Amino acid sequence: MQLMSEWRKFEFEGNVLSGYSSMPARSGSLPGVLVIQEVWGVDSHIQDVADRVAASGYSAFAPDLLAVDGERPSEVSFDRIAEMKEFMNSLPPSSWGDPQAREAALGKLPSDLKERLVETQAAAFSQIAKLDQYVEVLKTAVRWMQSDGSTKGEKIGTVGFCMGGSLVGRLACADSGISVGVIFYGSAPPIERVSNLSCPLFGFYGGEDPGVNATLPDFSAAVEENLKNAEFKGRFSPTIYPGANHGFHNDTRPSFNQNASRDAWAKTLGIFLDHLCDNRANGHGL
Repeated sequence: MQLMSEWRKFEFEGNVLSGYSSMPARSGSLPGVLVIQEVWGVDSHIQDVADRVAASGYSAFAPDLLAVDGERPSEVSFDRIAEMKEFMNSLPPSSWGDPQAREAALGKLPSDLKERLVETQAAAFSQIAKLDQYVEVLKTAVRWMQSDGSTKGEKIGTVGFCMGGSLVGRLACADSGISVGVIFYGSAPPIERVSNLSCPLFGFYGGEDPGVNATLPDFSAAVEENLKNAEFKGRFSPTIYPGANHGFHNDTRPSFNQNASRDAWAKTLGIFLDHLCDNRANGHGL
């Protein structure tokens, strides 16, 4: 399928949004999918995900949360982020969340490279403290998609990875107008927000990701408790892949797990078909 894919920068509701847009090269509106980045921003992997979504018949938009007024600061430029990813890829996946392991590896590098990586790492990882701020940016992006010609009048779903997966859950608990959310290895939303969950959530997780997975049982239990309320619109359906690491869907990193990725992506497309497309030929029961 021929795609129209491009970087966009525009103003909407007084805010400057920038990101990667991808859609089939055809006229008319389509269901929309907001693709939410990992901590690395809208890199080649997230752009590829957006293209995969578009090739399946949706209009995809991946807002670049690293951008400030539409431009990336120098410490998180595309080149600097690529350099940081190369360093992280040299470490075993089990040590990615271990600051001591990262510091030990950094200590073996030339001083100028270490200095750049430390600066980039601090800027990129500081995003974790901005999740609620990013939720407001994403709500604006959803409103833009609801008004844009490529998706106007259509349902909007979202899929996110790692930090982006965490943001999917928070967005779904923030009255954002999305119809479904798909989380790839992102932490569950705060328990106190569960009653505001306004759409179904589906999650895909690696069995070798204990930090993220530890957030799931309490959230699942809270959703089940809220299901006793007939007006509650949310649900949560997690799938855990034994032996898969955090980041198992990212085929640019050593954590990539082909079997888990294949299954999770097939299910994701089925979820979008069932929850975003009113004229689907048949359902998948997901």
